[in-house]
Amino acid sequence: MILKPRVAQFKEPEQFSILIVCEDSKSAVYYFERKIKECALSKTATIEKIDSQDIAVDVEGSKKGSAPKSVVDYAISKRDEYNKQAKKKGMYLYKKVYCVMDVDDHPTLNEAIDKIYSVNEKNIDDSELIHIVSNENFEIWYLLHFLEYSTKELHRPPSQKTKSPRKIFIPPDQRIDKLIETFLGEDYEDLKSYPQIFQLIKEKGGDEQKAIQYANKLEKYHREHSPDQPVYLSNPSTEVYQLIVKLNELAELRKPLNPSQMGDITQTDLKNADYPFKDDELTNTLLQLFNKQYSQETKARKVALLMDIFKNPYHNTACHEHTNIASYFYQHYPRS
Repeated sequence: MILKPRVAQFKEPEQFSILIVCEDSKSAVYYFERKIKECALSKTATIEKIDSQDIAVDVEGSKKGSAPKSVVDYAISKRDEYNKQAKKKGMYLYKKVYCVMDVDDHPTLNEAIDKIYSVNEKNIDDSELIHIVSNENFEIWYLLHFLEYSTKELHRPPSQKTKSPRKIFIPPDQRIDKLIETFLGEDYEDLKSYPQIFQLIKEKGGDEQKAIQYANKLEKYHREHSPDQPVYLSNPSTEVYQLIVKLNELAELRKPLNPSQMGDITQTDLKNADYPFKDDELTNTLLQLFNKQYSQETKARKVALLMDIFKNPYHNTACHEHTNIASYFYQHYPRS
């Protein structure tokens, strides 16, 4: 039976807050704090004070330890505590909680990932936990701003990989510390706690779009060559680009409207989206609904909103009262 979307108006996107929890309290936190500022996304300072914007992003280091399970446990407790207080005070809830973790040699990584999936199944406050894993560590994301594409493994300093007195030789072009020192011109250990790391990467010519493309290309490579295991278990890889893309999308949604970018979206506008839309009557009906509801939005905003519903139909406000549309997405566009 062909499911037809109800002829109904979509709701405006829900107002919400985002929490980013990192396994360390310095390097990654400094980086995201500056990125959030660049994107003009308001940062919530405390539970008692939150900016009255439509999107707010908070970032902090785990206070329960750097092991992946500790990061997830802290993220859950922080979210639950915050949302409990936010409900009482009529503030925006944490709807997206990103857990930024490294593979390193952590034995609790798989346990942490399993817990994320388990908690998401409970759908508490319609909030979603999302893992952002780097293999071997977060600093690989920095390197992707400079390196040419390669699937060659990248490793931490030998002293950090084993407690044995026996030295392990790693070629300089595969050592994360040596490569970072080459590109950024500073001591690796100092950079791990350097507050201006985001600015330094830019000053040294780091290319964020190149890093995004590189990380995405690596992900596709690992999916093809290691289909039986999660991408985050393959070296090198980093899911940080997914969070960066999300922040950039949110920043785009917050920009003032530009009349020259107004207009209806069509099938052509969706061809370069993350997932292919079928050129059929149901999709055209969906586009008509969007164009009518979001007539005051730019084409870029319309595409971003539609793609968000497409990727997470059951987590999106617009679909809660339109289950036929959610079912339509899952039946017509199965995810690989």
